[in-house]
Amino acid sequence: MRILAVNHRDAAAYYRLIEPLSILSLSEGLDVTFTRSPQVAAAEEYDVLWLQMDYGGDIEVVAREFQALGGKVIYDVDDWLFTYPPSWCNYDLYFERGTGRQKPALESHERLIRLADMVTTTTEYLAAKIRELRSGVYRILPNCVLQGDWDTLIAPQHNVKAPVIGWFGTGNHWEEWYELAPVLDEVLEYIDGSLALIGAPEVLACFPDRLAARTYWTPLVSMASFETIRRAIITFDVGIAWCTDRLETAKCRSPLKALQYGAAGVPVFASDTVYGDVLGRDTFGFTFQTPEDMALTLMEMHGEAWQEMQLRAAAWQERVWSYHTYETQSQHWLEVLA
Repeated sequence: MRILAVNHRDAAAYYRLIEPLSILSLSEGLDVTFTRSPQVAAAEEYDVLWLQMDYGGDIEVVAREFQALGGKVIYDVDDWLFTYPPSWCNYDLYFERGTGRQKPALESHERLIRLADMVTTTTEYLAAKIRELRSGVYRILPNCVLQGDWDTLIAPQHNVKAPVIGWFGTGNHWEEWYELAPVLDEVLEYIDGSLALIGAPEVLACFPDRLAARTYWTPLVSMASFETIRRAIITFDVGIAWCTDRLETAKCRSPLKALQYGAAGVPVFASDTVYGDVLGRDTFGFTFQTPEDMALTLMEMHGEAWQEMQLRAAAWQERVWSYHTYETQSQHWLEVLA
C-alpha cells in the first residue's frame, strides 16, 4: 500500500499526519510520501490519498480520480468550521464578513467530508458534529505528542518574577482571554507573579494595564521553529489550558495543549470543557467550571498545595508518555489504513 499525504507545513498537518505516519514509516515500513500539492497523476501511483482539511476544486478532482481508479480517500477534520466565529483568524476564508454567507472554500470542505471513503477526527464531540453531515465510516484519532520532541529538552532558567503562569496559542483565543484576563490580573497581583504569553501577543489589547505590565510575550513561530516554544513552555510554573463553553467551534477542540504541558512536566490548570475527561477530573491536573474558580486555587500556590501540583504534574507526564504519544499510539493510524 502506498500512501500520499498532504503536508501544509502547519500545526494541523504536523500533528494529524506527519508525526504519526512518519512513525509508522519507521516502525512498520509504511510507504508514505508527503506532498504540498497532490496531482491527478498521483492516483495511478498511490493507493490512498490522506487529506487534512483541504478544500478547492483541484483537490476535489484529485480525490475523485483516486476513487475512480480504485484508490481510497481519507479526509482528516480537526476543526468545526460551520460555526466559525468572526473573531478567529481564518474566518474570512470561509465566510463573507458582514453577511455570514458561506464562501466556496467552506462548501468545498463540506463536499469533501461527504465524498471521502473515511473521515478521521480528533474527539467524540467533533465526530458527533460530523455525523450531522454524513453517515458511513469515520474514526477518532486523538491528538498526541511526539515524545522525541520533548524528552531531550533541558529546561532553561527564566529571569522574570516568579511564579510564572504560562499560556501558548494562536489568535483564535480572544473569547478565552476576555474571560481569563480579569481574573489573572487579580491572581498575579496577589501572588506577585508573571504571565508568559506565547504566540498571540495581540490579546494584550484586552488586558488591564496592571496585567499587561506583568506579561512577557513571545511571537508566534512556524512549526519548523516550534522547539523554541517547547523550551519556553518547560519554564512555566503553571500552564493554563482554557476553552470557553460559549462557542460550539471552541468546544470541538482537542486537549492537545494539556498533553504538551504534560510532556513538559508543567502543572495544568484547565477548563472542564475539553480538558476535563483527559485530565481525569482533577486526577492529573486541576480543572474548573469558571475562571473565578481557577483563580481561587491559583492564589493558594504555596506549601502543601505547591507539592500537590508537582505530584499531579509528575503523574500526568508519566500518563502522557504511556498513553498520549505517537510512539505508543500510532497503531490507530495503521488500523485506519487496514
